[in-house]
Amino acid sequence: MEKTRGRRRLKRGLITLAVAVGVLGAAVGGSFAWLWTSTDISTVGKARFGNALAVPPLAPSTVDKDGTRAFDLRVQTGSTEFRPGVATPTWGFNGGHLGPTLRAERGEWVKVRVRNTLDEASSVHWHGMHLPVAMDRIQLSPGERRAVPCADRGREAAGAGASGP
Repeated sequence: MEKTRGRRRLKRGLITLAVAVGVLGAAVGGSFAWLWTSTDISTVGKARFGNALAVPPLAPSTVDKDGTRAFDLRVQTGSTEFRPGVATPTWGFNGGHLGPTLRAERGEWVKVRVRNTLDEASSVHWHGMHLPVAMDRIQLSPGERRAVPCADRGREAAGAGASGP
């Protein structure tokens, strides 16, 4: 009978300890969560943004006989002054920095002819174009030229045609 009482006390003690540790852990975790979510990280009125956002110009395009809008891009080196008087070596498309904006009508078929004039491989990702994942990124070896269809004419799924803004 003495052994049974001792075991019961030990069991109660362990359960009480586990509950106390759990409550303490929840309190500490809740405090950290409250501090994290209530932290003021706004920079409104505190940070000065003196540089205007550079919006790339529209790229010229042609429409092929089959109705496909075609763009020509050249990956190249250049130099850009991000700060007055300080030239920075850069890479870009059809210029030294960034690349032109490719604009097409919603649902229009698009093809981009890309030429890599760099001395090393480059990859291209189409920001803002809605198209199948397999067509969203290409890699080009140095000197490689490739015509990239940004849509699969055999597919009728939504997003199969590249769309622009």
